[in-house]
Amino acid sequence: MLPFARVTIIGIGLIGSSIARAVRARMPTVRLTGFDADRQVRA
Repeated sequence: MLPFARVTIIGIGLIGSSIARAVRARMPTVRLTGFDADRQVRA
């Protein structure tokens, strides 16, 4: 069992997206959510 079921990343720029990819690679069943205030990043 994983220590948590959800991960939220605030700021999905270069670092945030890298963290998201690492989380997804290491824990594929975790629910991953990201948010960024910049609309261009969210697109």
